[in-house]
Amino acid sequence: MQRRLNLVQERIRMTAPNPTAPTSAQTHIQSPASPESLPRYLLVKAHVGFADRLQCLSHAMAYARKYRRTLCIDWTDSAWSDEVEGFSTYFEICGLPVISREELWSRAPTSVWPVAWGNQWERRADRKFIYNEPYACTLPDEDRPEELLVYAGTGLRNYFAANLCELRVM
Repeated sequence: MQRRLNLVQERIRMTAPNPTAPTSAQTHIQSPASPESLPRYLLVKAHVGFADRLQCLSHAMAYARKYRRTLCIDWTDSAWSDEVEGFSTYFEICGLPVISREELWSRAPTSVWPVAWGNQWERRADRKFIYNEPYACTLPDEDRPEELLVYAGTGLRNYFAANLCELRVM
C-alpha cells in the first residue's frame, strides 16, 4: 500500500504544473495544428454535477493533448452558473492551449461535429436536449477532421486523475 502511495505521489510531482510558468491565458497559446490546416478546437459542455464535470474535463484534456486541439470549457449552463460565472471564474488549465468561449465564438469555426451542433454550438447545455442522440456523443477513438468538436459530457469516458493536477484554482 505504501509503495502504491509513493508511486501516486511521485506521478503527481512529475505532472504538477509549474506555478511560475506562464499560463495559456497569459501567453495566448495558439492551437498546435500545422500552419496549412485550420486551428482545431474541443468545446467541452456539461449539465451535470461537479464530480462528473471533472471526470469529463479529465477525459477531454487527454483527448485534446493526444490530438493537439485547443480546449474551450463552457460551463455556463443553468446547473453550474446560469451564464453568470463560467469555468474560468474558478479554474485555469495549465499545460494545454485553452481559449475562452468568447474567443471561440469570435473565431466562428465552420465545420462542427456532432453535426447536430451545427450552427448552434454556442447554445447553452440543457438537460432538455443534451442527452438526446444527435447532441450527445462519446469522444471518438481517433481524431475527426472537423475544426470544432463539441463534447457534451455524455456517453462513455475515461478518468485521468493526473490531468486534474493541471488545474489551478483561481
